[in-house]
Amino acid sequence: MSDLSFRDCCNAIILATMDPKQVNQVTWASGYARAGAIMTQPDEIKLQCLYILNNITHWRGPQAKEVRARLKELSK
Repeated sequence: MSDLSFRDCCNAIILATMDPKQVNQVTWASGYARAGAIMTQPDEIKLQCLYILNNITHWRGPQAKEVRARLKELSK
């Protein structure tokens, strides 16, 4: 199990928008991540994980793999 929190995952996606090589891969997900970063209810977080996962399918790299795996865990 990853030690990333949901907020850490959201912040990683938001920060990826600042990288010119990754911005196109996470543009749509960044809006969901910004909204998710302030969520506290477990049911809201589970649903938000699904929205984010659906929008980071083209994001690549080691960080993307770790974030994707953690979001999958959190969505169950």
